[in-house]
Amino acid sequence: MLTAPEAVESHPVGFELEHRLLRIPEAGNRVSRVIVNRTSTPQRGVTAFFDRRVTP
Repeated sequence: MLTAPEAVESHPVGFELEHRLLRIPEAGNRVSRVIVNRTSTPQRGVTAFFDRRVTP
């Protein structure tokens, strides 16, 4: 998920944060959104959730 997302979006406020999205087939193709601090080494997930606003 963190290394091979289907889509990447920039964060509207924090330049160091990045949203990574991936459909999860085992969850009925719901879209998982992981917010990552891309400036830390190793990259760290800040939060993760199923995004109901994004349709599969």
